[in-house]
Amino acid sequence: MNRVLAGIIILGVLIGPPWQQATRAHDPPAQAHADRAQVARWVAALGAPAYRDREDAEAALRGLGLEAFELLSEYADHDEMEVRLRVRAVLHGLRGLHLFHDIDPLLLLRLKGYENLGRTARLTRVSQLGNWAPQQGIDALTRIARFDEDELISKQAALEVLQSQMPTDPDRIRTLCDLVERNEGASTRPAVKWLHEYLEAWRDPASAVDRWEKILAQESKQFAENPERSSDAILRGLKLTLLDAQLRAHQIDAAKPWIDEFSQHATRNREFLSTWLVWLLHRQQGNAVVALREDHKELFDNNPLALYLVAEAQLRNQQKEAAEATILLAQKAVANSDTRRIVAQWLDGSRGQFDWAEHEFRRILEIEPIEAPIHWMACKDLSEMLHDLQRDLEAGQVLQTVVDACGESEPLMQALEQDGAGVDEIAARMHVFYAEHFRQKGDEKGQLEHLEKGFARDPSEVDLLIARHRFPNATPEFRQKTQAAIQAACDRYEQEIRGQLQEWDSGGGLELADYFHLNLAQTYNMYAWLVANTDGDFAKALEYSRHSLEHAPGTDAYLDTLGRCYFAAGTLDQAIAYQQLACERAPHEQQIQRQLAYFLQQRAARPNPP
Repeated sequence: MNRVLAGIIILGVLIGPPWQQATRAHDPPAQAHADRAQVARWVAALGAPAYRDREDAEAALRGLGLEAFELLSEYADHDEMEVRLRVRAVLHGLRGLHLFHDIDPLLLLRLKGYENLGRTARLTRVSQLGNWAPQQGIDALTRIARFDEDELISKQAALEVLQSQMPTDPDRIRTLCDLVERNEGASTRPAVKWLHEYLEAWRDPASAVDRWEKILAQESKQFAENPERSSDAILRGLKLTLLDAQLRAHQIDAAKPWIDEFSQHATRNREFLSTWLVWLLHRQQGNAVVALREDHKELFDNNPLALYLVAEAQLRNQQKEAAEATILLAQKAVANSDTRRIVAQWLDGSRGQFDWAEHEFRRILEIEPIEAPIHWMACKDLSEMLHDLQRDLEAGQVLQTVVDACGESEPLMQALEQDGAGVDEIAARMHVFYAEHFRQKGDEKGQLEHLEKGFARDPSEVDLLIARHRFPNATPEFRQKTQAAIQAACDRYEQEIRGQLQEWDSGGGLELADYFHLNLAQTYNMYAWLVANTDGDFAKALEYSRHSLEHAPGTDAYLDTLGRCYFAAGTLDQAIAYQQLACERAPHEQQIQRQLAYFLQQRAARPNPP
């Protein structure tokens, strides 16, 4: 996979697999024992006439540390303003000290300043955390559910946990449950109770339905009486949780009214429609997807994503002819080439429907002139997808059309320059694909020919250098040239890293912070990927790989690199652990899956300890 094309998804990782860090003690020891009656007396003293008495009471509450948090939270809405403000000040201080105490450092980088953000900004962070890999995201979310004094944010954080996709490995599920249970502490907050039910539901799905029905009823009453402490979105989240519990308990009749309600909501909310269809497909409810389309065809006619999801459901239901007809409708529903490229990328990366994606990419190539920027971008996307599928001859042929046309089309050269691509860079990539095609055929002569041609066009192409390093029966001169090019590329990446960091330190990148983080992450990753797959300073490669994930948490390709770095460093178990995370983030990326299979094969082949 070309690491330059890596997508960005949020996640934090460092040192060792986070689920192997589950024995950490999240709660620092309290300075004193929190007695409910004593806490009540100190809270009452916060409203005492004498200023010194109020100050002493607040100091005493602060001295209790984390143990006082749960008891103090009961007084956050005290009737007396002085008491209420002082209680909230103590809670705010405790939250700042303990909210992210000893959390994964890479995750902490992205949560910096959380406690000083307003409600809207904190809700945005909570929503982002829901997209992170299970261990890190849930670690942070469960702490927020317990410690954020805003009850609405606390509940939203818990909902993100409830709606997260659990890993399938039983050991990892148990570890994740232990993490949630430990972060709960002694809290009696509603959101923390939901987390407790979440654990119980995984341990005993059949008994969860009744409890979720009660929770939903309680929250509905809370919202009716005090809208500030809940929301329509939270109620919908609890309904989805109840529905999920019913489906896992095989209570199909009980689930049907909720499916109908959410389907009706999807008909009124176009943005929710595709999300809802994916949710149903993930829970093997293809019939509901098909039924929704039959009842509301007008919603689907101009929605290619929704139509493709219907086709998925029909194929799962063994309705092949109906699926083929729906696919044709989906293809006709695409409005323009820009939209078609987005659809194709989604089919490739999010759904793993490679044949459908290929059709959409090739349709762009048929419609758009080769000078059009969208034509080149579709070529790039299609060639990388074909390479990932090990269809390297076809991948090379796609890029060949661009390389051949460059000498005859000035507008094409300009389009490539706008995208930051040069013809030599594209030609080198093309030769990488051709060389891999001949390698798979066992044709060393053909492989060597294209490795040399690619090197002549761009001796810094990373995957080309890796392929040259691995080429068998190479001459000393070939190896010397390859090693010199690898060292030159590493030196250049280190120079770029220093320059980017200096620019940031001088304040030059502050206005483009996101751009800076993504570029720096990419440069760190390129160095790490090159060294981990060839020769060099493996310790530095590992360090740089971690840095890439500091700046671009959750990127599947960067997790893939981290796995490779651990493998190169001889730490196979950690390599496998991080490669599994990469596979979870990118389940349809074949190269990432192949690397995991290779690591597992290596572990199976190593001798058993005596």
